[in-house]
Amino acid sequence: MLYNGATGSVKALQAAMLPDGTAMAVYSLDRSGTGDTSAYEIAYCTVAADGMPGTAMLATCDSNLDENPQVVAANFGSGDDRFVIGWHSVRDGSSDIQLLAVDGSGTMSNSFPGSLSALTSSGNAVVGGDFRFASLSENYRSINDLTIVWNETVNNANGAVDHGILKAAKLRYAANTYTLSAPLKLAELPDRTLADHFDAYVSGPNQVQAAIQATQYDDRNPQVINGVTVPGEKTNLYTATSDFITDAVAVEQI
Repeated sequence: MLYNGATGSVKALQAAMLPDGTAMAVYSLDRSGTGDTSAYEIAYCTVAADGMPGTAMLATCDSNLDENPQVVAANFGSGDDRFVIGWHSVRDGSSDIQLLAVDGSGTMSNSFPGSLSALTSSGNAVVGGDFRFASLSENYRSINDLTIVWNETVNNANGAVDHGILKAAKLRYAANTYTLSAPLKLAELPDRTLADHFDAYVSGPNQVQAAIQATQYDDRNPQVINGVTVPGEKTNLYTATSDFITDAVAVEQI
């Protein structure tokens, strides 16, 4: 048993696996029991290849919003495979993505950057709670392939939300320094179309592909639902492929 529910109810769960078969479950806990988001915490537990669970660990213990845990397995060098955990947080009114690197035994790294605050503080991107790590494949799973994808919205001339844009940025490591690439516009949806769900994977050197489920709102053909008039809706599926510029200017070092 990974978790017995003793310290709160699980609100979200993600998992990943290292090449040697070691797995990790990362999850958010509502420790208040009442839905108080300030009591949400992030926890993780490793599971050995033989099925033996490790010790469950809390990654956070604070009064901030901590939500949407994500995890991916990445290679940090020869024989050095680790899990990278990320989650959305709001601290002092600022939205950020917290980061944590953990090896197969559950030990946290003290040299991995703790957040993507360099990206959000630059003003070039608003990384919200719906971010994802792009999946890494056998050929593209190094720490330099680690890519984060998120959704932004664009307003129309009247200031109302009109459509969505999928953006991505990748972590780069060289000379013992971590930086983030300039944000990449992965896909811009048509007018009056908002993303409901998206997923992405690294498909080549400096390349990422995404699949997007989106709703298109048709103001010309409204519907009446329970006496309320709303725009017509149509669900569409989109795919997108884009490449990072190799020498794109990186934001401030983290």
